[in-house]
Amino acid sequence: MNAFIKIFVPVGLVIGLTWFAWWAAVEKMTPHKAEQGQIGDLFGGINALFSGLALAGVVTAVVLQSRELQLQREAMHKQNEELELTRNEIKLQREQLELQREELRLSREEFERMATANEEAAKALAKQIKMQVLASRINGLSSRLESANSRNLARATVKNNISQEGMDLIMGREEELLNALHELDQQMGI
Repeated sequence: MNAFIKIFVPVGLVIGLTWFAWWAAVEKMTPHKAEQGQIGDLFGGINALFSGLALAGVVTAVVLQSRELQLQREAMHKQNEELELTRNEIKLQREQLELQREELRLSREEFERMATANEEAAKALAKQIKMQVLASRINGLSSRLESANSRNLARATVKNNISQEGMDLIMGREEELLNALHELDQQMGI
């Protein structure tokens, strides 16, 4: 609108000043009204020409405005299409965000399950290690018991052997004593 005013005001002033200057010149050159009418009739064709040009200007302005309005409609239509595309893009982004949220939730749940499974595995491993330690202790005690049993068996065997040898020795001595007693009896005559 400001551009229209910037053009219309100077053009209107130029036309108004030209008309006033023409009127003043005609008044000065011809003091009689009849002569002024003839001069005015002389320029009547030019008036018709300018009126036609003005009408052509108005039609041209209407056509140009019509084109501008059509261009504005097309631009608005394109803007509406772009807005619809943007709206669809935002909707897709929102759906992607929802999918990412769901993936993150599922990942979090999977990590929690893995953490729980790892904790249970760690507990089971600790329990298995404790059981292995206890098994090692039992094996050690079993080995000691076997060793002690072997020693006791060996001692018992040794004791039995010693006892047997002692018994044999005692028996051998008893026989010697009996023989010695028997010899004494014979010597004494009993």
